[in-house]
Amino acid sequence: MNNISVDTLSWEFIVSTVDDNNLVYPPKEGVWVRGLFLEGAGWDKKNSCLVEAEPMQLVCPIPTIHFKPVENKKKSAKGGSRDGWAGKTRGAGSSARTLHQAPAGLWWTLPSPLSASAPPDLSSLASGMYSCPCYYYPNRAGTSGRPSFVIGIDLRSGATPSDHWIKRGTALLMSLDT
Repeated sequence: MNNISVDTLSWEFIVSTVDDNNLVYPPKEGVWVRGLFLEGAGWDKKNSCLVEAEPMQLVCPIPTIHFKPVENKKKSAKGGSRDGWAGKTRGAGSSARTLHQAPAGLWWTLPSPLSASAPPDLSSLASGMYSCPCYYYPNRAGTSGRPSFVIGIDLRSGATPSDHWIKRGTALLMSLDT
């Protein structure tokens, strides 16, 4: 049993490069999240990074993402994770996990309580990473009783600087239904 405080954890996001049929067993740490849609960009499976979307393509599926809890001091040097609110409010302590379901039937594990909003993380702007916001619904503002923002997920920005994806409004969506 790990004796690690939830407050010292954050997420490392690893976008899968293998077919979902090969992901038979759950990961040793964390959870795989599949069924997300990328809006405002495309995904280059070969290089595992954001690219311009194909013409007339508003959204595209993104491969399965491994949400791996990591200690803040042990994060990978290649920029796969970040400091900030995600680790402090949504760390992955074994005693604080709650199962959540998105409208499209997507399941994932996050600790409670979920925060409706959080400060943006600008630390990844110069690192070749884009902190991509993830929303429940295409209506990003949500409503008073139904917030839409879930978490910021670090994605490689490829040859394009991350501020390009900010200006494009690139985001991940859990559901395409309004």
